[in-house]
Amino acid sequence: MEVLLKISKGFRGVEKVVVAIIVATMAIVLFANVFSRYVLNDAITFAEELGGNLFVALTYLGSPYCVRRCKHIRMSALIEKMPEKTAKKYSIVLDFLTGAIFIMLGVMVTSYCITTFKLGAVTPAMQVPRWIFVAPVPIGCFATGLQYLLLSLMNIVDKYTYWIGTERKFGESEMEVSD
Repeated sequence: MEVLLKISKGFRGVEKVVVAIIVATMAIVLFANVFSRYVLNDAITFAEELGGNLFVALTYLGSPYCVRRCKHIRMSALIEKMPEKTAKKYSIVLDFLTGAIFIMLGVMVTSYCITTFKLGAVTPAMQVPRWIFVAPVPIGCFATGLQYLLLSLMNIVDKYTYWIGTERKFGESEMEVSD
């Protein structure tokens, strides 16, 4: 179990840095665009395109964090009505299937990313290769899928604890989970 927790925590540091860089870049670029548009009467042409692409990257690269900390959407209304052992078994299956679906999506988006690379598609305003902005999507899908599979495996291996996130146990409040 310790090895699984170390794997999960290993990804956390990288995710935090990447997400922080994306959020800071979005804030700077979009604030500069607002300033430029309303004060200088001249918008930055690439700001909205970059902001939108960074938002997509943030969504997919931030989703493994949500699984780790149990900040993702769960079928908790149904699970909370079940006995804990039944809920744990249901979660194992659900988390495994969700992980498999994310891995499958990662494969499909990787294929799309390769196609955009081969076609040489570029973004309209910045003229940057499109695959650069598509690449975070399969990375996020694979990382999210691995977090779900890891969560499922943790619930299989740990007979005494019901994990609802790879760093959060069932019944544990948000305040109890250290960052």
